[in-house]
Amino acid sequence: MKHFNLNAYEGVESLSRFSDEEFKHYCNDKLASVEKHIHFIKQHVIRPGYQGRVIEIGSGNGKLLFRLEQEGLLEKGIGYEVSQSRCLFAEKFKNHVNSKKVKIVNEDFLQAGILPGGGRSRYQDRCCNQLDRWNGN
Repeated sequence: MKHFNLNAYEGVESLSRFSDEEFKHYCNDKLASVEKHIHFIKQHVIRPGYQGRVIEIGSGNGKLLFRLEQEGLLEKGIGYEVSQSRCLFAEKFKNHVNSKKVKIVNEDFLQAGILPGGGRSRYQDRCCNQLDRWNGN
């Protein structure tokens, strides 16, 4: 039996609830809502010219990854989200923002087979390998 948290967001951001205009407005609001996160990342995490490889666990509609891409801070990004409705929304959101560097995966990250059995460097290597496989390298 699935843990109830794996179903908690199912139905959230169901595309049937949005007209085309409402969808665009909602997406733009979501992109603006991560401004404080972008500001923090720019001030405390990165250096000039940085383009990172990011895996976001519980990415929801992908707003942070899409905004990182818009800001020129993302080389590649993968978002893991268990809610199918949010993944479907994220795919339409991806098209709306013309994202070329983000992939949203409808899967439980803990079951995705990329977690290491050991230390941090193995984890980083496996994440990079996952990104490389996605990119066809």
